[in-house]
Amino acid sequence: MAEIVLTPGQRAAVESRGCALLVAAAAGSGKTRVLIDRVLDQVIREGRCVDEFLLITFTQAAAAELRGKLLAELNRRLAADPENHHLQRQLSRVYLAQISTVHSFCAALLRDYAHVLELPADFRLADEQEAAALRERAVRAVLEEAYADPAPAVRAALDLPGTGRDDRALQELIVRVYTNLQCYPDPAATADRWEVMLDVTDCTDPGQTIWGEWLLRELQRGLQSDAAMLRRALALAEENEAVSAYAPVLQANLLLLEALASAGSWEALARIPPDFGRFPAIRKCADPETQERIKRLRTDTVARVRRRLEPFSLQPDETLRELSGSAEALRGLLALTRAFSARFAAEKSRRHLLDYNDLEHFALRLLTDRSGAPTAAAREVAGRYAEILVDEYQDTNRVQEAIYSAISREGRNVFLVGDVKQSIYRFRLADPTIFLEKYRTFAEEPAEGEPRRILLSDNFRSHAEILSAANDVFRLTMTERTGGLVYGDAEALRANRTFPDMGQPAVELHAIDYSPAGDGAPPDRAAAEAEFVAARIAEMLRQEEKIPDGDGLRPIGPGDIVILMRSLSGRTQTYLDALRRHGIPASCGSDDLFAAEEIRFLFALLRIIDNPHQDIPLLTVLLSPFGGYPADALARLRAGDRDADLYTLLCESKTPICAVLEDLRRTAQEAPLRTLLEEAEERLLLPALCAALPNGPQRQRNLAAFRSIADSYERAGGCGLPGFLRHLEGLRERGVPSSGGAAAGAVRLMTIHSSKGLEFPVVFLADLCKSFNRTDSRANVLTDPVLGLGSNCYDPAARILCPTIARQAIARRLDQEAVSEEMRVLYVAMTRPQYRLIMTCCAARLTRRLESYAQGLSLPPDAALLEGADSLGDWILLAAMTRPEAGELFAAAGQPDCALQGGYPWRIQLHTAVQAAPAAGTAASAEPACEQPPEPRFLPPYGHAAAVTMPTKLTATQLKGRELDNEAAEQTAQAPKLHFPVPRFEEGRRALTAAERGTALHLAMQHLNYAACADESGLRSELERLGRQKFLTPQQLEAVDPERLHRFFASPLGQRVLQAPQVVREFKFSVLDDGANYDPALEGEEILLQGVTDCCLIELDGLVILDFKSDRLRPGAERERAEYYRGQLDAYSRALSRIFELPVSERIVYFFATDTAVSL
Repeated sequence: MAEIVLTPGQRAAVESRGCALLVAAAAGSGKTRVLIDRVLDQVIREGRCVDEFLLITFTQAAAAELRGKLLAELNRRLAADPENHHLQRQLSRVYLAQISTVHSFCAALLRDYAHVLELPADFRLADEQEAAALRERAVRAVLEEAYADPAPAVRAALDLPGTGRDDRALQELIVRVYTNLQCYPDPAATADRWEVMLDVTDCTDPGQTIWGEWLLRELQRGLQSDAAMLRRALALAEENEAVSAYAPVLQANLLLLEALASAGSWEALARIPPDFGRFPAIRKCADPETQERIKRLRTDTVARVRRRLEPFSLQPDETLRELSGSAEALRGLLALTRAFSARFAAEKSRRHLLDYNDLEHFALRLLTDRSGAPTAAAREVAGRYAEILVDEYQDTNRVQEAIYSAISREGRNVFLVGDVKQSIYRFRLADPTIFLEKYRTFAEEPAEGEPRRILLSDNFRSHAEILSAANDVFRLTMTERTGGLVYGDAEALRANRTFPDMGQPAVELHAIDYSPAGDGAPPDRAAAEAEFVAARIAEMLRQEEKIPDGDGLRPIGPGDIVILMRSLSGRTQTYLDALRRHGIPASCGSDDLFAAEEIRFLFALLRIIDNPHQDIPLLTVLLSPFGGYPADALARLRAGDRDADLYTLLCESKTPICAVLEDLRRTAQEAPLRTLLEEAEERLLLPALCAALPNGPQRQRNLAAFRSIADSYERAGGCGLPGFLRHLEGLRERGVPSSGGAAAGAVRLMTIHSSKGLEFPVVFLADLCKSFNRTDSRANVLTDPVLGLGSNCYDPAARILCPTIARQAIARRLDQEAVSEEMRVLYVAMTRPQYRLIMTCCAARLTRRLESYAQGLSLPPDAALLEGADSLGDWILLAAMTRPEAGELFAAAGQPDCALQGGYPWRIQLHTAVQAAPAAGTAASAEPACEQPPEPRFLPPYGHAAAVTMPTKLTATQLKGRELDNEAAEQTAQAPKLHFPVPRFEEGRRALTAAERGTALHLAMQHLNYAACADESGLRSELERLGRQKFLTPQQLEAVDPERLHRFFASPLGQRVLQAPQVVREFKFSVLDDGANYDPALEGEEILLQGVTDCCLIELDGLVILDFKSDRLRPGAERERAEYYRGQLDAYSRALSRIFELPVSERIVYFFATDTAVSL
């Protein structure tokens, strides 16, 4: 094997000593090679052993891969120097080396020093489901106690605006605040700091608060960008006589922006009315194009300025009053969070459990004292390691950073490698600012002993054209505001590989203007884009487009292609269907084994074999197609006892699954993992069920692959089910490709996140115009490490929620962080392909968007244009509008004034959605890329088409009715939706909804003894009985109006009810009915009709059907409303006449709201 030659940057990273090193390793730059070579360089040149190094990686799978590569490199070097005894010793010591995730390192540390922290020596790591259940238990207990005797601040928190009618939102909020606090070294001190920030009593101007100061600073920065846009418009007006009349207005607008930017307080801003005036009319302008451009620039700028001024709309005293008004509730929220933290810790301690946050915080408590200085334990641990090497350092949080600092030698023996441009795990609370702080402060050529920064920009993965395209996009769009750093020459990717000429551009951009008008258009934007992507792939395969293969070229195959999207939600089936229509084999995801239904089932089964008292995995097993346990039976079990866990309830009811689980638990204790898996599969008929389900052969291969994982685990020295489950968790983080099947030669659909760390010959970046997800900044209460807490406040006069400036500041800051992460997501996506990159941007009114870019684009682009992006596609299209190949875009939208950029050419085309669909004679009509059965296109129409779309079962509710009709359809009460319940002592404080009041009225009519209701006193006595006997809750009883019921029984209809020979109430029925009653085309078809009638009088001449309605309606509207229910009464009539074998003589709808009976 030829010796691998390191680049100068790689060599510096391998050989530098005596200082902290930050290696900014760009995508594809060989950082794993650098990590391994740095360790072995010290092993060989300095005589160190591999177990003197601590290597921290992001996942267990990455740790295993790194250990394997280190071992392989050791073997390679030993083959070149077989007499080297020191290297020979390293072959065994490599298994002693601490190569792990930070959590595995912390867990090992805590086991060694459990006595110091008084931790139980047998603690175990709680899985996410177990921790979630404990969180729910703890937060419910805290709120139960808070409701019982709330302090004023806690009472305010319980009544926080926007938390809904029950506790669900409040409980989620408490857990969210707690979780956010956990990524700081001292959560309690951070909470205290946030609470101090809430006190604004000493402030006379909102600008004196931390939020007001931040908003003023952001306003000044933003107005500078807005002024630049107006100056461009002014230059156009002054250069062109035809539009010179606009110049005075633009000059006045610039003066206004200057005045706003110079205002240093709320009070000063309040004295400046934001009046931008209007342009004078210019009739028959000689240069309408320039006129339109100036108008667009000014309109967009004024709209942005007004949005920037929204937080400053109130007077200073009103703004401060809002802050003070919301502070008490937020103090209470912090008090509840502290109480939850203590209760949650107690719940875990009682069970000898730690979660991932505990591992970090207990390790930090072990390693640092109250002042943050290293402890004796930290110095002891630091003495074990010559160097600490941290991979994926951009995804570190503050707690982890403090741990690394504590076990280092004053920070000098740390080797930190990562790429902040690939920090895309903000949802896991990663903090890229830690990397950025060092990136900005470490020098490239420091003094001796000072921290050093090394950049690795040579890319060994991708074609030069792809790297050039990525550089062009990010030089234009990535700034400190959009991405965290300025993408300059130092950050630019450099091609370090050469490839044979492919004969066409490696980079394509297809802009698709989706307009759904007309019969030829696809049904929606996603379908239009999916159809285009499928057609383009079919064309590639049909024309045998080439990609490099060694020194030559080969045709592209389906297995070379991956389609990357920001999210697959709602898109997967659309794309799979489009690809399969073109005869292209396709599969979803990276063919992750753990995403397969049968593997999810097996994983959950193993978890309950290990610990059956886990409701969520047990439900996964029971309700899956392989478990087949009836959901209504589980609902009845749970309804009978809400406190016991599900397994206990199943055992008490002697459910057969319990005996199976007990047998499997015994096997798990006595037999190898393979034996356990084989017995589980046999007892639950898993292979047979997999064979019977769609894609059966692949499912069976997945089962075999899962067994192979167990074999590999035991061969590596692992034993026992608990350890295997931890191993599986690590594998699931990284993902394991499923074996065999079409996936090996199929186009794959993946999210950009799941593609990180991978590479593919051909990448389609699709759905680029999907709007950014901004839900983080939409909550009623927001948190931020710098700005603390902010919430909405309630305006009782307007009866609306209004955001305080604290919430507005935090929301804007969160949006900025979200936009920066989206930029980094785009960087990850554009650095995945090796040879071909095809991007598609499909949006409604795309041409109008391009016109906006053409009129507002300059070089460098204005900050407002970059920060105002709403999708990844906005940045791609902006870059495209600076390229000479964008002729089709210019023809449709105009060309920007800025100079065009050169470089490798892209293929840039503009399509409409109708053109995007495959045309005859092109890819769609070509031979399919893989064999599939031809579709029967010329069959005669099916004679029973109406029956295909008509359900075989109907409830009267579907013909208009009530929830009870649905109940009859299942012969059981509907299982309640899962939610956090209101505490028992709080139930009576919430008013019933209109629907709940109607339910109470129906319950009363169902259970009253009609014979006792002839007079008002008897009626009231009956209602009291219903309350005593728990037919009605106190709230329901209060909602029932005795006067209204008395008027009913005193009416002619009520007297008829009292005198009827036989009265049937709440009668459930199920009958087979003629489909012709619902659709003439269904004649001869049978439909199962189910429902519940309120009341039926059986009289001598037939049946009288009564339906009680509690609808709110005005007098005189009864007949119209009754017609709305005719279909339901018709269904009742047909069913009951057949059941009782009597004709229906009358159908009556009685409206309690107006004491009116209507016959139908």
